[in-house]
This record gives sequence, C-alpha cells and structure tokens, in this order.
Amino acid sequence: SEAGGPCDEEDPCIMLRDILGRFHGDGSLKAFACVDAAQVPAPYHGILVNEEHLTKTLMDRHGTIDVRVVEVQRGEGGVYARRIYLANSESKLVAHAILIAYLDRLPAPVKKGVLEEGIPFGKLLMDHVKERCVRLKAFWRVDQSLGDEGGFGVGTDHESEASRMTYGRTVVIDCDGVAAAEVLEVLPREYLDAAAGR
Repeated sequence: SEAGGPCDEEDPCIMLRDILGRFHGDGSLKAFACVDAAQVPAPYHGILVNEEHLTKTLMDRHGTIDVRVVEVQRGEGGVYARRIYLANSESKLVAHAILIAYLDRLPAPVKKGVLEEGIPFGKLLMDHVKERCVRLKAFWRVDQSLGDEGGFGVGTDHESEASRMTYGRTVVIDCDGVAAAEVLEVLPREYLDAAAGR
C-alpha cells in the first residue's frame, strides 16, 4: 500500500506482500498459500475465523497477553510498522504478527500506546475505541520451512510436511469508520500439537 493509507486492492497477495516487505525479503512470500476459511483446521479455525481482535480471542483463552516488539519501522505520513510476538503470562508464544498502523487515523490515547510499545494493539483499541471493526481479508497456510530465516518460525527443521504447517490471517482494522491499520497474524504450530496431545 501507499504511505498514505491501507491497501485497497482486492488481491490479498498484494496486501500480504506489502506487510511482509516491511521486515522480510520477497523469499518469505513463498511460505504463504491463500486458503478459504473452510480450509483452516481446528483449533486455528476457532481463533482466526471471526471478526474479533486476535488479542481479545487470545485473552479469552490465555488470560493476560503481553506484547514483545522485535522490530520497528517509522515511515512518512505517520506510518508505523512493527513485528511483534504475543505471549501469555507464562511467556509462551501465542502469536507472531506484523502491524502497520496509520497513526494520524488513531485516537490520541491509542497512538500514544502504540508508540510506547507496551500494550497489544487490540487491547488499546478495546480500551479506547467504541467504533471499531476487524475486516477479514484473507487466510493463509504457512509453511514454516520456507522463506527468510527469523520470520514466522521459518528456518526450523521439521520432520514432515504436516509438521511444518501453521495458519494465519490478514485483516484491516477500522477505527471510527476509517481504515487505520493492517495486520498479518500467524499462530504457532504448538496450537495444533497441543490439540492433538503431542
């Protein structure tokens, strides 16, 4: 997307490329395959296939959620991007995400919280924005063995094709009727392993 606002293109790969490109090379794109909602298996389906903030869904499952900022980029026009991990109270990774926020479209308390980098974006919105909307753009099957090292669990040895796969989504978040952020959210493989008793 342009510096002035979120991607309005219909092709979900354009939005994904824009988000990934903030922190990863083009090689990371090959790790992502667009899938229909019906192709997202449990337990990922229950976490991703809804119009709720991922932070809220994870808080319902795990209680307190902490944000760990890995990298930050600040661009022209009030564009703020960060790559983060979300962790539960036991410091266990529960999500990996890239947020692109358009700061001039956010209420002052949310903008302040984003820049302080201590509270998950979804929690800030829940606390400060009454009119908010999570718009689902695409669901992704993610092969963790492909792409750039250091991103979304890639670069790790996996025994089989099935053990490499996890799932994520891209969303646009509206605040007070204005598109204010784009987010790529990817869940760790451990959700499926835990559901299977592994």
